Amino acid sequence: MVVGDNINFISLAELTERYTIQETDLSYVSGGSLRTIKALDKNNMEDVFLKFSNIDDGELESYISNFLRVKNLVHPNIVGHKGIYRLYRPQFGFSLLEVFEFANHGPLSDFLRSPRRFGEIIKLFRQALTGVDYLHKNSILHRDIKATNFVVSGSEGGYIAKVCDIEFLSSASRLGTISTPEYLAPEVTTFESYDIQSEVWAVGIMIYEIFTGEFPFGSRLRGNTIEEIRERAHCVEKVAAATTIPQPFRDLVAHSLVKDKKLRFKNVGEMVKRLGWISVLLQLMVSKLKKL
Repeated sequence: MVVGDNINFISLAELTERYTIQETDLSYVSGGSLRTIKALDKNNMEDVFLKFSNIDDGELESYISNFLRVKNLVHPNIVGHKGIYRLYRPQFGFSLLEVFEFANHGPLSDFLRSPRRFGEIIKLFRQALTGVDYLHKNSILHRDIKATNFVVSGSEGGYIAKVCDIEFLSSASRLGTISTPEYLAPEVTTFESYDIQSEVWAVGIMIYEIFTGEFPFGSRLRGNTIEEIRERAHCVEKVAAATTIPQPFRDLVAHSLVKDKKLRFKNVGEMVKRLGWISVLLQLMVSKLKKL
């Protein structure tokens, strides 16, 4: 079991004693076909996500260390990292189990497919980007920013967006996994060239995708190769944001998807502030309308 920061192995018996699997039979996990499932933590009587994964032995210690680093960060816009266990590969088919806070409304991109007030959309994006900015202020890069890696929790009147699925692998050999190709900034050619400005670019791609349903430089789902996507990103100095993207999000895209990273937003915090000004203006407008 896990005690404090000492990471030990957990057996199948211990796992089933601690957690009630709610979405599937545990034998399906043993087949190596499933990575993330919903479960009930019987100790706390709360829903959680269990993520099963295979990490190379040489990277396992670093991965666990990075997980614990984020686990010690407490922020309302970051999914809670509740625990981490080593697994017996022969028994589970996986080497590692991570336990996360459960997000009852799923990905932000799915949540926004239902009609939402514009003020609420602004609020959720501000929260999501505040979570990213908090990671950056603690010298942590997400390394896989995309629309599905932001989730929503809460209930009507109190929805909150959170960052999830931070990529903890840090070796140069894992460059292909530190970001989905459609989101990878043009300057990123090695692990060392990936930085905060690269994540500003990825946020711009995420906003573009959520509002248009498309990627500005093509996608594998549309038949484009990774090389074609990368080449298009290299050939465009600045993306002219689609007119279907509402302001201020169009402005965020235009100042994020710039080939010269020196001309992008300096950090995600600047994007949060830009949305904050719009939020204040919306509140003033609503207040004035109520007085009429």
